[in-house]
Amino acid sequence: MRRFILMLIVLVAGNSVRAQDVVKCDERVIRHDKTGSLTASEISLFLMTLGEECRDTEFSETSNEFLFALLDKQLALTLNTIQKIQSKLEKAYILDMLTNPINDLIDIKALITKIENTNAGGAVREEILKSLREAQAK
Repeated sequence: MRRFILMLIVLVAGNSVRAQDVVKCDERVIRHDKTGSLTASEISLFLMTLGEECRDTEFSETSNEFLFALLDKQLALTLNTIQKIQSKLEKAYILDMLTNPINDLIDIKALITKIENTNAGGAVREEILKSLREAQAK
């Protein structure tokens, strides 16, 4: 019984993302090797590292590309995660990242179509679409 309780504590602690665990601009959370198979906790941790203090750093470029990759490869989970933890995010900064993609090769039109064809993300979905349409208009 004691072993079971210990395992349960380790599992719960390992899967929770707490604000005090987050370090802004932490490149270690960008997992290109796992894009397409990240958990909601891993996506949450990445999203919570994004913030104004990261602007104009190498991290801002890498994180911008990674955010677009997440939306492309794990759209529903990423949208639902943003919706779920938006009070813990610098959402305005994230929306600004989407309005200003770093990589010119990102197919914004295809991403917009993908998002329009999903029901995931609730109200955040519309905010993200608005940002991407602004990016497309540039």
